[in-house]
Amino acid sequence: MLAQSVLMVLILAACARLSHPHAPVARAIGGAMVVAGLALSVWAARTMGRSFTALPTPRPDGELVTSGPYRAVRHPVYSALLLALSGACIALAPVALTGVVALATLWWCKAGVEERHLRSRFPAYAPYAARVRARIIPWVL
Repeated sequence: MLAQSVLMVLILAACARLSHPHAPVARAIGGAMVVAGLALSVWAARTMGRSFTALPTPRPDGELVTSGPYRAVRHPVYSALLLALSGACIALAPVALTGVVALATLWWCKAGVEERHLRSRFPAYAPYAARVRARIIPWVL
């Protein structure tokens, strides 16, 4: 959990430090991605409700959530934050996208650990994962 927080801070710091004037189109597209990513992350977290946790193990009182954005992707909070951070990089410092790739790799691995816990805790998780093939990014990851 510390590693993901450090990576996110480093990405944002790189965007601030390395920022230089870009084409207005890049800033507009990046800004739209940030807004969309933040909105999606709020939607995903609210849909998860009391079951939401940053830890890879399900909450003891948690339930399996398969509605809302979880119908399309199994880890939409990761999807949303990657979208928002990518947008910030596109708008401010494209070189910082390398940090987003590192974060995506970290979250891919963390999602695998989370899914092992979810499969053991919720019998309905295996059919859900078979139905919702996208772990983080539909048609990609």
